[in-house]
Amino acid sequence: TEIRSLSPTHTGEQYDIYIHPFGDASPENRPRVVYVLDALWDFPMVMGIYGGLNYDEFVPNLIIVGITYSGEEPDYGALRAMDMTPTAVDNTPGSGRAPAFLAFIEEELIPFVESEYHGSPEGRTLMGSSFGGLFTLYAFLNNPDLFDGYVAPSSSIFWDNQVLFQYEEALAQKRSDIAARVYLTVGEYEGAGMIEPMQNLAKALEDRNYPSQRLEAVVVDGTRHASVKPESFMRGL
Repeated sequence: TEIRSLSPTHTGEQYDIYIHPFGDASPENRPRVVYVLDALWDFPMVMGIYGGLNYDEFVPNLIIVGITYSGEEPDYGALRAMDMTPTAVDNTPGSGRAPAFLAFIEEELIPFVESEYHGSPEGRTLMGSSFGGLFTLYAFLNNPDLFDGYVAPSSSIFWDNQVLFQYEEALAQKRSDIAARVYLTVGEYEGAGMIEPMQNLAKALEDRNYPSQRLEAVVVDGTRHASVKPESFMRGL
């Protein structure tokens, strides 16, 4: 794995980008790319899962890209609460930076990966849990064509009075079809405050009857907020 640093103008932060390149990637052989949020925590997990799935021929050769923060002792909790939340709320300083963070991914990170590492522009996947799941769903509902797949375990759908449902309604007013694959999960023991919003969002999307959408929503047995991630990332991939 390589570590590259990017300093986009969109957010004013510096990011460490973990990249597991596929050795035979070339302009003629462009692997699909999976983008993993909260890479400090989840990139090693996703890499281990990918290795097993690839060995067993359940997934093809992929480029895995993780996104995290640079610098000495960065406050990951505060930074992700800024970048991964779509709206500003009073009790979370700096929140609401998701539009800028998504612009960084679309306008700088994806072109960088596809140029420098020959990642394919087709079949991109975005994966993130908790606030990362909130951001993944924000990206899906606001720019559903940017990625082909969205994997969102234990998403913070409760954020700002469940503002994601406003984005879902706005998307339905603009689109009659969405060609995306969406995998949602929540842990069995996370409680109604996490389970019901996920199920309600899944139902809202299902009720739109988008012909090309592939959606699966799962309550994962015997798990909570962190332990739901391994199975979710495996099944999502």
